[in-house]
Formats: sequence, structure tokens, C-alpha cells
Amino acid sequence: MVSAVDRIRRSQLDSRVEGYMLDELDMLKNGMNAMAMSLSAYHEELQQNID
Repeated sequence: MVSAVDRIRRSQLDSRVEGYMLDELDMLKNGMNAMAMSLSAYHEELQQNID
């Protein structure tokens, strides 16, 4: 999970947290993946506005 967060921090927005996790960690994993997807979509939208 830490390495995925670091990759997202470095703008590798296609990174995802994978694997089976229990309870709160699974919720955290899902939230981080949703955040990365939203950031990626926002980044693409901004890039289209620039072009």
C-alpha cells in the first residue's frame, strides 16, 4: 500500500492498491483507488482544456 501511495504522489495516477485486505484496510484501499481514478480523470480533463 505504501508503494502505491508513493507512486500516486509522484503522479503515476494509474497506480492502484491491490490484494486482499480486511475491514478498514479494505475500505482504505478502495478509497485510495477511487481517489487515484478521480485524480487521473481530472488530470485528463485539465490536459484537454490546455490542448
